[in-house]
Amino acid sequence: MNRLHMSVMILGFAVMVGMLVYPPWVGQGADGQSEPMGYGFLWSPPSHNVEVPALESKWININLSETRKANSVDFGRLLLQEAIAFAVLFGFNRMLNSRSKQA
Repeated sequence: MNRLHMSVMILGFAVMVGMLVYPPWVGQGADGQSEPMGYGFLWSPPSHNVEVPALESKWININLSETRKANSVDFGRLLLQEAIAFAVLFGFNRMLNSRSKQA
């Protein structure tokens, strides 16, 4: 295994670990459905401020702000990201192996 091959492998695994540390999150919306909340570190999930109408009439409009935090990691999206990163890393590995055998 040459220096380029090792560098690509280390970089690929570092990207995959980075995806585990900074994963996609989902939260529960007002209607009970899960909605994507974006990406955030494992130790600090993302949160969004949502305007919630408290009182609405012809003359008065009072809105309250509610902070919604992400409930859980979006494991489906995270698994897809990790699988794509692994496929790309595997492809580079195969390409570099075939190139070193030809030389």
